[in-house]
Amino acid sequence: MEVAGDVDFSNFRPRNARPDVPCSGAMLARLSALAVALWSVGLAAACGGQKPRLAAASAEAAPPTRPAPFETVLDAANPLVGKTWDVQKRAFVDDAALLAAARGAHFVFLGEKHDNPDHHRLQAWVLEALVRSGRRPAVAMEQFDVEVQGAIDGARAAHPKDADAIATATRWSASGWPSWEQYAPIVRVVVEAELPLVAADLSRTRAHALVRGGVDAMSPDERARLMLDRPVDPKAAASLRAELEDVHCGMEMPTPVLDGMAFAERARDATLADRMLGADRPDGVALVAGTGHTREDRGAPEAILARGRKDARLSIAFVEVAKDLTDPAAYAAGWHAESLPFDFVLFTPRANDEDPCAGMRAPKETHPAETGGASM
Repeated sequence: MEVAGDVDFSNFRPRNARPDVPCSGAMLARLSALAVALWSVGLAAACGGQKPRLAAASAEAAPPTRPAPFETVLDAANPLVGKTWDVQKRAFVDDAALLAAARGAHFVFLGEKHDNPDHHRLQAWVLEALVRSGRRPAVAMEQFDVEVQGAIDGARAAHPKDADAIATATRWSASGWPSWEQYAPIVRVVVEAELPLVAADLSRTRAHALVRGGVDAMSPDERARLMLDRPVDPKAAASLRAELEDVHCGMEMPTPVLDGMAFAERARDATLADRMLGADRPDGVALVAGTGHTREDRGAPEAILARGRKDARLSIAFVEVAKDLTDPAAYAAGWHAESLPFDFVLFTPRANDEDPCAGMRAPKETHPAETGGASM
């Protein structure tokens, strides 16, 4: 099966140009596999201040109703469940305000915890709202490695309205991601609206190579193109390392190992941003990815800003509530940040309370928010 790294837009309908408005956890297994592979063989600077919001675009049709009820049930009685927190305003907002903000952004980042089905239903809901408003954004997904772009394009050419054909063509069942049924609602919106679908993540083979070789495993020219040759902000670097230690169950790792993992994660953010920019169109681009990649301070949004694009951008994080934690601002600890690194946070029940690190590390004190923090 031939695969290509570029997106084929030949099957998508042209749209009238829309002027841009300038503005002033399954991953645990994946990341652990990188560590195991390495043991067997022997962030970008955060932008300061608050970014302006783009005035909301006018809706062309009634927005879709938020999917309900939640499928997940753990801590469903937490008073945060179902509420949306505006991080800048430090206030709760309704669905109309959230969707209006999404319609007004050129780049929309939809962050998830990978194994929570409600997060994927909500991502599909926001995408559907964009479509109903008259937008036809490209949709980039972390869940598809860049190498399967040709398989996606081939499946869509043969079966234009069949989302399941994409799962078959990309061998989803062998990918290590949660079940296709969880992500299918997102892809159905894409195929039914005939939106471009962009395979956006760095391949696992390439990620393994970067973990093993670190910075030297990428050519200077590519580092410069992806803006990975910039000095790394010390706070962003410390936050990323803490996040990596969390997803690797607190295992002590040699500094070269941790350095390689940190560079690989920065490269993933830069690649997600690069694929979004490569697929950019007048109606913008949306990214579906873990919250570790959609955070504004050092994820794909910051990588896009570093490339000189100052278009309005919006990051919505779908976040599981933690037991007995009812202060939205306190959830910043789950991302090792001083404040929540998103524009909006929509809280959901938890999908499960399984400890993927059980038996792999000594018990340690953790902040309650860390149970629902970054998904890489």
